Amino acid sequence: MYKGPAEAAETFITALAEQDWKKVEKTSSGRALYTINTRKEQVGSLYAAKIVDLQINVMATSKRWASAQVIVETALSDGDVDVSWYDLMLRNENGWKVYRVASVLPVLNGTPNLKGVSKVDVQKIQEVFSDYLTCLAQNRYMEAGRYLVGLSRQQFEAGKDALAASPVIKTFEGIAVEPVWHKDNMVISKVSYKADSRPVSVMVWMYNTSVGWKIANVETI
Repeated sequence: MYKGPAEAAETFITALAEQDWKKVEKTSSGRALYTINTRKEQVGSLYAAKIVDLQINVMATSKRWASAQVIVETALSDGDVDVSWYDLMLRNENGWKVYRVASVLPVLNGTPNLKGVSKVDVQKIQEVFSDYLTCLAQNRYMEAGRYLVGLSRQQFEAGKDALAASPVIKTFEGIAVEPVWHKDNMVISKVSYKADSRPVSVMVWMYNTSVGWKIANVETI
């Protein structure tokens, strides 16, 4: 029963990444189609992305309706990579079509396996977060966005012009990383440091992509 909606979701996401708009239109309807048409006008002549990894999990289904969660890593035209998490809603009327698509934060579940997080992983996570803060402190916002993935990257890039008016922080020091949850490619860590001499603590969600760790979410605690 899962085969139909899973195949439709794969076709839709692949066509979206490759900017095959005709195929996208054939596999979508409703709000999803409207959203895609709007995006098509915005992207203009941007180069298509190449899918590096695609995971589709059909969460619920019947003969006429289904929901699915998608994780897709793409190689971008500038050599960078991005990872996106989507919630899809599909309907089956003479063929499965995606009628709603939403970009979401990663969906997490299960108990942690902190033994799978090595000292090297912790060091790499610290380095990535430090490099990200360095870009923020130096007003290098285009470069800072490259350390982010998914919804966090989308939101950051949408607001980068306002952020660029003045640095979010000027200095930082003393980054300490303490992993608190790990499963598959995701590690959540409590990260503590001083920004402009003020103590800061955040939960940082890091995803291990094909080119290394990227920031999927940052939450103040």
